[in-house]
Amino acid sequence: MKKLIILICLLTALFPWVSAQALRADAAYDAVAAKVNAQNDLANWMSYLPDDVFVAHLSIPGSHDTATAHNVSEATTSQTQTATLDEQLAGGLRAFDFRPGLSGSGSNQYLNCNHGVSTTDLTLEQAFTKLTDYLDAHPKEFFVIHLFRGNVYSTNPGFPTNLVAKYSDADKQKYN
Repeated sequence: MKKLIILICLLTALFPWVSAQALRADAAYDAVAAKVNAQNDLANWMSYLPDDVFVAHLSIPGSHDTATAHNVSEATTSQTQTATLDEQLAGGLRAFDFRPGLSGSGSNQYLNCNHGVSTTDLTLEQAFTKLTDYLDAHPKEFFVIHLFRGNVYSTNPGFPTNLVAKYSDADKQKYN
């Protein structure tokens, strides 16, 4: 910032017409206008933040068990979201909690978005593709992603033993 100020001072002294241009380019941040604009443009709300804001000073809206609106297998006990990932993105959420679990069998195993032992219709690959596509379309946005180990690694004594026994050491390696 010091270098920018020194440069502007030098340019102003050498070329008086530059001062008006520089002042317009370095206009003060209008927090009230930025808030109104962000509220009216949730898909791009981060673009209205000042350039010098620290992420640690932000309150990032997010969701718990992000993918459970995608047809969770046990909706009565496992569904924590009613908005799909696309709807959450459009609504301004930028922090996501994914619970990848191993699904399928044999050579057709893949990581799925789960909530504990309950599965959804969204694979982890599909979720990450949605996120990267969104970032391509909205390059001033970013995400906070929390990954929580799913169904393969539970050492919780309350976890159903039939599911723990279902996964071999090879499954656990594949999961990693």
